[in-house]
Amino acid sequence: MLQVRKTVVEWLDSKGLLRGTQDNEMSVPFCSRSKDIIEPVLKPQWWVNCQGMAQDGIKAAQDGSLEIIPSDFEATWYRYCVTFPNTPRQCKKCASTARIRFSA
Repeated sequence: MLQVRKTVVEWLDSKGLLRGTQDNEMSVPFCSRSKDIIEPVLKPQWWVNCQGMAQDGIKAAQDGSLEIIPSDFEATWYRYCVTFPNTPRQCKKCASTARIRFSA
């Protein structure tokens, strides 16, 4: 076990936060040149619950405070809002042709 892992385990144990340890058989990748262990790096990720924003978008389009140009994209807007994903995405194909105008 690497020193940092031992240190983390000791720190968690000293705070009463350690739930236990167990062996986990796995392939450990090594660098072909230095023979160092290659540790996976966790990337920060974010998730947004977009359902409230989707409902606000539907209401705004219905009450006229949101104008979809051209209006042919209104059906696409409503369909997207109904199936709104929990991580924001953008349709690159449609983004270049459709514009959204908010009134103050």
